[in-house]
Amino acid sequence: MPWSRGATVSLVLLGVALAIVVPALLFARSRGPRRACGPRAFAHAAVAADSKACSEIGRSAPRLSDSGHSQLPRVPPPSVRLSPLGTHDPFPPSPSGPPNLLLWPLTVTHRTLSSSPASCPFPGGAASRMAMTVGGGKGEHKTSEWEQTHPPPSQSPFQALENMLRTRPDPLAPQLRRCKAGGSRDILQQHGSPVDAAIAALVCTGVVNPQSMGLGGGVVFTIYNASTGKVEIINAREMVPAAPAPGLLDQCEQAQPLGTGAQWIGVPGELRGYAEAHRRHGRLPWAQLLQPTIALLRKGHHVPLMLSKFLNHHFLRPSLYNSSLRQLFFNGTEPLKLGDPLPWPKLAATLETVAAEGAEALYTGGLARALVDDVTKEGAQLTLEDLATFHPEVVEALEVPLGDFTLYSPPPPAGGAILSFILNVLRGFNFSAESVARPEGSVDVYHRLVETLKFAGGQRWRLWDPRSHLQMQNASEDLLGEALAQHTRQQIDARGDHPLSHYSLAGAWGHGMGTTHVSVLGEDGSAVAATSTINLPFGAMVYSPRTGLLLNNELLDLCWRRSPGSGARPPPEASEAVGTPARPSVPGERPPSSMAPSILLNAAQGSKLVIGGAGGDLIISAMAQAIMNKLWLGFDLRGAIEAPILHVNSQGQVEYEPKFNQEVQRGLQERGHSQEKRPFFLNVVQAVSQEGACVYAVSDLRKGGEAAGY
Repeated sequence: MPWSRGATVSLVLLGVALAIVVPALLFARSRGPRRACGPRAFAHAAVAADSKACSEIGRSAPRLSDSGHSQLPRVPPPSVRLSPLGTHDPFPPSPSGPPNLLLWPLTVTHRTLSSSPASCPFPGGAASRMAMTVGGGKGEHKTSEWEQTHPPPSQSPFQALENMLRTRPDPLAPQLRRCKAGGSRDILQQHGSPVDAAIAALVCTGVVNPQSMGLGGGVVFTIYNASTGKVEIINAREMVPAAPAPGLLDQCEQAQPLGTGAQWIGVPGELRGYAEAHRRHGRLPWAQLLQPTIALLRKGHHVPLMLSKFLNHHFLRPSLYNSSLRQLFFNGTEPLKLGDPLPWPKLAATLETVAAEGAEALYTGGLARALVDDVTKEGAQLTLEDLATFHPEVVEALEVPLGDFTLYSPPPPAGGAILSFILNVLRGFNFSAESVARPEGSVDVYHRLVETLKFAGGQRWRLWDPRSHLQMQNASEDLLGEALAQHTRQQIDARGDHPLSHYSLAGAWGHGMGTTHVSVLGEDGSAVAATSTINLPFGAMVYSPRTGLLLNNELLDLCWRRSPGSGARPPPEASEAVGTPARPSVPGERPPSSMAPSILLNAAQGSKLVIGGAGGDLIISAMAQAIMNKLWLGFDLRGAIEAPILHVNSQGQVEYEPKFNQEVQRGLQERGHSQEKRPFFLNVVQAVSQEGACVYAVSDLRKGGEAAGY
């Protein structure tokens, strides 16, 4: 029967078609482009770091051709777009060709990292499970070469330093890609864990941005294990040596603003922090994580843009020249310039030894002896016993509910408790996108934020190390509770001109500008937020020529660990008057810190936000505003980070980042808030978010960062 034969053929053809099409659709659904995620999302993983080179190190290794060149597909630059808020994108594609991959704080061309309504233009689609970010920056003001090197007399050194960083693309970014050939994005693609990727990116950043971090410093990890659902903290921040310099804290005032000198060196914990994190959560061989950076150093490293600007700044240059760093960063009497060869064989050798022998080589082996010999000649109090007895602290994260999300952050002496307090207070105001839809609403939101930041400043005394000051062991508990949050909200009225005692503000804390941060989100949902520092630029400006390490000046942070104000609840034995010298340091104590690498989880919706910052006392203010923007005010991740911030100093004065909304500033002034011009704003936030199947990663453009993913 013709009809039956035809029907049979049709059914067979239909079955074959379904057998081909359905699996293809399912595969495309799971692996292909996801139009709902947008062109700045990744399909599987991402990393955000201080440079694209180091972000890519954490992402995963690209396949290399016989010539050694990457065979990853080139990502097409997108066109200029309108942001979700309807304003023109302030970072349009460069018309002059390929993008800077490292330190361009003014122009971004490969805009693949933040969310937008458009479809994803590259084969990986929206980043589905893995993302990583390291470092960052903004920079709408382009200065001339003369402005960069000859600031007007009215500029403070810090203002000039800030302007210096808002500059052009780095022409040497391509050579830094050697750092990526096995690196953080690369590590993830090789089935490494997020911790593996974070370590690879941090090691790389210590070479690319040695003014900010390195093996001579300390690190704090916040780690989420998706298989167990647990979040833990690894605190490998530097510690006070067993025999610190006598009368050290009497030198605080004269040490400002840079804190140079070997007496400020804390026992470095960076490498033991890496080792502990890798022991607990690593997947790839330890040596593999160091190899990309070793290759960068061995094949010929050159001075990148950001480092060259720090080296050649008139404020830093005299101190650098008069320090032991001169042998590394100077050619005769002149600091190295952009593109100059930067031979660093001793650091390469140290990394090779550590790759082969493990971290213990720097704490109990020959490297330890060399390091102690070098810094002792500079006047440091560091001993072999200090190194041998240093151990990272592994503790549970602080946990605070923020509506649909739960915030996990590090306890004191890190800054997670203060960040948690701020966000817990703000949560009770029920902010939303509608809250800032009108100017008067925006003023009200920022008034409440400013008042909350003032109260938070009055709680900084709680950041003393509870291991060294036993009376402080429960000091952070009140900060996390709803009782204190509600009490604080009730004290916030329509005015901002209350006396400092109203907020328990007292004492002062210095302006910081060091540090780097890495955020990683893994394909299995595990995540890492890691913040690392040597404190101020170039740390103590002490160099170990036998190991290649730059040493921290972390003990300077003890200078702002002062007694609480009259309205605060001081620890039992803290009875000193406000303004008196800080209490003596305790051997083994970790100095207080604003570092607050954090992870926010929304289990019901499968959402995550992995976030952290750099910039000294600006870290908590910048992180709080980025989180507020993202969670409550309707910003996408890039907009949440790019938005100009405000900060409240120790005197209760409001400091505004350039480009902060003038109408809001006037509104706050009318409510009685006093204003102060901050000498510099070098706040940086890096973050990765997962929203369902979509992953977004943003490295802050304020430091020229760019995230990477696949």
